[in-house]
Amino acid sequence: NLYDKELYDMLYAARRENGGSGGLPAYILMQRILPPPATGILARHGKPTVESTLSELGVYGTFVRRGNAEVMINAMAGHLVRTKAANSNEGGVAAGFAVLNSPYL
Repeated sequence: NLYDKELYDMLYAARRENGGSGGLPAYILMQRILPPPATGILARHGKPTVESTLSELGVYGTFVRRGNAEVMINAMAGHLVRTKAANSNEGGVAAGFAVLNSPYL
């Protein structure tokens, strides 16, 4: 993912190098959502750290159909919350940029 100046630089370079589109149809441009940060406690390397954080709720579903008409399963399959430091553009849990937690439902 590219944000802010990195996105501008990539779009500008692609336009100059390729006389127009420069492979840009391979990208999806979306408006960035900027939620208000909250103070959170993240565990990193076994130690708690207090940070300004952002959380993202993921809701998962299962959909199975037979042919073009018969829907066999269309149901919610689970959820999780991923929380990261507010100053990070990355959000990968496996890469160490975010942590998993659970919502209080």
